Amino acid sequence: MKMFKIYHKYIGIFLSYIGFFIFFSGAFAYYRGEITLFMQPEFYKLDYKSQNWLKNSIDYLSKNHKNSDIWEITLPSQISPYVFISYNDDKNIKQNKLNKPQIKINPQNAEVVNSKPTYGGSFIGKLHYNLWYISSSKAKEIVGYITLFMILVILTGILIYNKKIFKNFFKFNKKNLWIDTHLIAGISGIFIFFSLCISGLFIVEKHMLKDFYEKHSSKKDTLVKPNSNSNISDKNKISYLPTYLEIEKIIKNSPNLKNLRSIIIDKDAANVRLNFYFHNPYKQQNPEIYDIKTSKLIGKVKSTKSSYYQEVNFFMKVFHKGRFGEEITKFILFIFGILGLFMCFSGVIFWQQKLKSLNLIYFYKFLNSSIFIGLFTSFGVYLLSTWIVLDVRLRQNLQVDLFFISFVFVMILSLILVKKYSYTTLSFITSFLFLASAIMALIYGSYLNFASLKITLLCFILSGIFGYLSNKFYKVKK
Repeated sequence: MKMFKIYHKYIGIFLSYIGFFIFFSGAFAYYRGEITLFMQPEFYKLDYKSQNWLKNSIDYLSKNHKNSDIWEITLPSQISPYVFISYNDDKNIKQNKLNKPQIKINPQNAEVVNSKPTYGGSFIGKLHYNLWYISSSKAKEIVGYITLFMILVILTGILIYNKKIFKNFFKFNKKNLWIDTHLIAGISGIFIFFSLCISGLFIVEKHMLKDFYEKHSSKKDTLVKPNSNSNISDKNKISYLPTYLEIEKIIKNSPNLKNLRSIIIDKDAANVRLNFYFHNPYKQQNPEIYDIKTSKLIGKVKSTKSSYYQEVNFFMKVFHKGRFGEEITKFILFIFGILGLFMCFSGVIFWQQKLKSLNLIYFYKFLNSSIFIGLFTSFGVYLLSTWIVLDVRLRQNLQVDLFFISFVFVMILSLILVKKYSYTTLSFITSFLFLASAIMALIYGSYLNFASLKITLLCFILSGIFGYLSNKFYKVKK
């Protein structure tokens, strides 16, 4: 038991800072789509509920890409309030995300809309497992080993505090504020934290065991994706130019209309494929294929049966990324991410209260302000860069650079002010950054779309929290 206490104390302190970073990026990653929209103010005013999206899409494609073999239309949504259009001039040439044409049009009037380039929320999401400036594979390998140590920290914490958890769980007093916060946050999310660690470890284990996988690559299962029209015979050899009314009739006749995600029109085969959203990943709706001329259902695309390993891997990814259920699932996992932040920093502060060495106190104060406050400061700079970074080449990379530059600046400022006002100053700066981001977003009309409004409200909340902390730290220092 003594070894468990030593491990949980010293390894736990070190991992609390790293864990805070992982929980921070993981929690906000659940709203990566909303963050991306927030950083694209050009799309705030688009009416994604417009009923003209289909007619405008067909008209645009008929006018500009009449001779293309394949038309692809992705419906507008709250997070992506534009119609996403793509096409393939030769369906025998396979396209991927890199060489696929990407056109965004206004659902109301078919005008092409563009925004300044940004990584948006995907950057925050990738920070969860990708250190950005090193190779993705190496970063995932590092995160995997950190996860192993985190699992051990969780287990040792349960063994050490199991009696205290159940004895004092409902006793919350000022003297034990930090340890009680640590225990309550930990025990409230223990199952989710442990499950996220296991699922995350399963996702990155192929990078940790890459030598083993390379050696046994011939035995490794591969995911076979179904051909879009693998079970549909190509009866019509002459290219057919569909009309808006023909496509509309097919869509309205579909029993899964409310879950419609995208439409793929094969003009040579004169058929249309309807793809659907699915809230339950194990009861997904197979794409439907319709004959354009008759509006009759030809068949459904059959999914290839997955191996046991693929099914387990799929489950782990779905759980870890929250790709199941409705909006409430995403919010619940976000709350558990916030609990993880509380668990990390409260445990560190509780242990630091026992320090007597002035040098150690200053050292950990430097780490606290750099990590616990600095990450939010850098996030505030990243959001505010939406309005301060001009439309320059590689603008999205410059925004990422600003995130890390501001993080380094925070560390330098923490070092300079470590003896006095580091917490106060950084909290004030962070509060200002989020307030400025929220005000700018409102000026550009973020209130017109609930997805962008969520992040605007989050900015106001974070601004209020750090404003309060700044005032609190200042009064304590006085």
